[in-house]
Amino acid sequence: MMDPARRDGHAIRSEITRFIVESFAEGSRPGAIRDGTKLLGGSLLDSIAMLELTVHLEETYGLTIAVEEITLENFGTVDTLVRFVAGKVAAG
Repeated sequence: MMDPARRDGHAIRSEITRFIVESFAEGSRPGAIRDGTKLLGGSLLDSIAMLELTVHLEETYGLTIAVEEITLENFGTVDTLVRFVAGKVAAG
């Protein structure tokens, strides 16, 4: 689980971007994945990758993410995902 001191929006964005690049966008550099990069509904992540990302977020941030929460509103782009995770982290 991530250190509580590293749970601000910037740290969450950096960690999510790093994970996506290392796990699903081999050969890309972190700057290639931007806030508006489409995740769910885009070509970057398939259903298995979304499952891996969800498990990673749950383990890293100590969250429980319900299937109903995996929507375009929450997982549509890097930016919406960061806001979703930051909100869940803040809610405890």
